[in-house]
Amino acid sequence: MEKIFLVHPSSSTTRFLEKHLAETSCVLQVHKRTEGVLETFEKSQPDLVILEIGQDTSYGINLLKAFKELMCQVPVIVVTSVKSPEFTIEVMKYGAYDILHIPFEEKQAVFLIRDALNTVKNIKSFKSGINPTANFEPESIVGSTPAMLAIFKIIGQVAPSNANVLITGESGTGKELIARAIYRHSMRKSGPYMAVNCAAIPESLLESELFGHEKGAFTGANQTRIGKFEYCDEGTIFLDEVGDIPLAVQAKLLRVLQDGEFTRIGSNVPIRVNVRVIAATNRSLENDIKAGRFREDLYYRLNVVRIEVPSLRERRADIPELAISILRRIAARENIEVYSISQEAMNILQNYSWPGNVRELENCLHRAAVLASGDTILPHHLPPAILGYTKHAHSSRKKFSDEVERAIETLLDYNRLNPESSLLDFLEHELLLRVLEEENGNQVKAAKRLGISRATLRKRIEQLGLNSANPPYNIG
Repeated sequence: MEKIFLVHPSSSTTRFLEKHLAETSCVLQVHKRTEGVLETFEKSQPDLVILEIGQDTSYGINLLKAFKELMCQVPVIVVTSVKSPEFTIEVMKYGAYDILHIPFEEKQAVFLIRDALNTVKNIKSFKSGINPTANFEPESIVGSTPAMLAIFKIIGQVAPSNANVLITGESGTGKELIARAIYRHSMRKSGPYMAVNCAAIPESLLESELFGHEKGAFTGANQTRIGKFEYCDEGTIFLDEVGDIPLAVQAKLLRVLQDGEFTRIGSNVPIRVNVRVIAATNRSLENDIKAGRFREDLYYRLNVVRIEVPSLRERRADIPELAISILRRIAARENIEVYSISQEAMNILQNYSWPGNVRELENCLHRAAVLASGDTILPHHLPPAILGYTKHAHSSRKKFSDEVERAIETLLDYNRLNPESSLLDFLEHELLLRVLEEENGNQVKAAKRLGISRATLRKRIEQLGLNSANPPYNIG
């Protein structure tokens, strides 16, 4: 019989759990008072703790830390209505099994509780995590969509470790902000941090920038210079656009990751360093490996933990909160009194596709804030390109269902990461193949479903090579 220790629950949380655990063998022990909670926890020896944290998040986090210190093997699920990035990162960093946000999504909540209890059955004990107690500066990451909440959880889990992290995503999505968040929540936060844009440094200089050189090593080397890795010893280095590093430098980077040592240009003396590497790219390193542009062994050294950052159009629900946060920073930096965005202007921001992601949004708001005559950004303050896009989108584009829109966005995202692939040929090939398979090769029925003539279908089957790769298709 499994015991669940429910701490500081609201009445709705208690009712929900009592309802969904009624037919199980679980025993639910409820503790509502602040006094004696740790003593009761130790005495009851539960299999699972469900801890509800209200607005006093510091008390809840301290209680979570105490639970994990007393019995680290007992999973703790945090129930809360708080969705701030800092809170999510802190909770996951201090060992929470997961977070359930109020109001509950019923299936997710039940699955998570079962999953936690199964984990207890399968894993009898494990090492406790590192629990640093220092307070951290708030990050500039904003978001409460499921995709962003998942990223905050990963940051909280990976930050206390020394694992290398690879951050992927389109340009302008905020990959460096995530790297800084990992650094500021890590055990290396008191050590140096440096961001290096590998694409912005000429190939001839990149090796010297990263690893340094001795005086006289090459023309113009008038003095010895330490590189970024040597500077970041006992700290963290962020390698942005890591896919642009030339192969020769990749080999040297691999040695640092494998052995923790390198030599300056012009020297034979190895230098040992202890540096955590966080890398980022907007390219498909997998495709670069196939093309021989990136070393596979280096890829696996960098890709210990991977964080994929969604594009802004994939998290449109975050745009209002994100836009206000950016506007506050701009107002403070420019010393202007623009503090709000009209609902009409916000609707336009949410309907735009943002190919430049958060960076483009910031540029747009900077322009609008400078042009605004009052304290509110109105539609006519926004760039013409965004206003024109919105007008065109509303007047000429067919509105698809949400499912079709998501499918289209997924395909476009794949194509952006794999620009060498022919999107139309790929789509046509797969679509024709699937429809023909569903119609058992009947070309008449397949052509009707596709809205084309049978002659056009046969021509495309030949052009795409479907006849050679599959059994002959009959005409029914």
